[in-house]
Amino acid sequence: MSAQGAIGWITLARPDKKNALDRKTADELAQALFALSESTVNVVAITAEGSDFCTGADLGALEKMLDAPRQDHLDDAKALGHVFHTIRRMEKPVVALVRGRAYGGGAGLATACDIVLAHEEARFAYPEVTVGFVP
Repeated sequence: MSAQGAIGWITLARPDKKNALDRKTADELAQALFALSESTVNVVAITAEGSDFCTGADLGALEKMLDAPRQDHLDDAKALGHVFHTIRRMEKPVVALVRGRAYGGGAGLATACDIVLAHEEARFAYPEVTVGFVP
């Protein structure tokens, strides 16, 4: 997270994981959004390192949770929901700057923002519907 003049920047910085979302990333994202909502910036921009904006949930992190208690799964889901809710409650506009793939939770993150500016080759998808999950 950084601020440059009137713009607050949040950069998803897990390019080796295609900026996939895990619990730590969701918590850090919510904290950064809150901090920028309290700052003097006029707009918040969410961008990403690497070739993709965000490919959704970190499947490796989800696999590690297979045997976790039910409450851990609920808390994990609520963490990402908290990010989306924080964006929607912000008084400052939040802009997603999307290039590459925005899949699953990444598409959700982009569409939770007030404005999405997408590169002409950006791709949006909710692949989880093909296996019966609700986006």
